[in-house]
Formats: sequence, structure tokens, C-alpha cells
Amino acid sequence: MKALGVLFAAASLFVGGAALAQARPTVSTTPSCVGVSGTPAAASAWWGRFAGGRDEMLDFAVVPVGLTVEGCFPSADACQYWLYVMKGEYSAMSTLAACSQGYGVGPTWPPGSRQ
Repeated sequence: MKALGVLFAAASLFVGGAALAQARPTVSTTPSCVGVSGTPAAASAWWGRFAGGRDEMLDFAVVPVGLTVEGCFPSADACQYWLYVMKGEYSAMSTLAACSQGYGVGPTWPPGSRQ
């Protein structure tokens, strides 16, 4: 099993036929959208939104943990790859997984959170 992990770590990940030679994204490494709104970059940025969750052990009990996160990405491929990882890590209770070009364009979560 260890050899499989090493093989996976050494392999390139392919999304949409393009190799992504980047670190696996996490919630803490998601590119922030702070400062993007109202700038020229807002129209070209890819806005990713994800809401989901996972079950975690807490004091010998399984507890559902929810997550809502957004990020701004330079390309559609980067945004889709981030969504792919988020859906894998937080597959329970998935309610929103979307990428759209232009910050602030498309559905919001929770509903009505952007005025």
C-alpha cells in the first residue's frame, strides 16, 4: 500500500486532459477573493464556491462538520481542480459546487449572503 502512495505522489494529475503540476489544494491554501470585487481582475477571475461537509470523530462519536468556502482562480482548470479536491475531501452534505468566470457572478451560498 505504501508503494501505491508513493506512485500516486509521483504521478501527474490530469484534469480535462491537462497536467496540473501544482500542490494539492486545501481549504487553507484556497486563493482569497478579498480585494477582487470592484477591480478589473473581477471580470477575468474564476470564482469557485463550494459547500459540503464530512463526518469526523469527536469523543467517540461521529459528528457531521460543514464547510462553506470560496476562492478566486486565474483559470477555469485551476477552479475545476480545486472543486474536484473539495468534493473528494468534503463529499457528505454537498449542496454547492460551482465555478464561474467573473467574481460575484452566479449562485451564492448561503442564499442571500451577498447583497
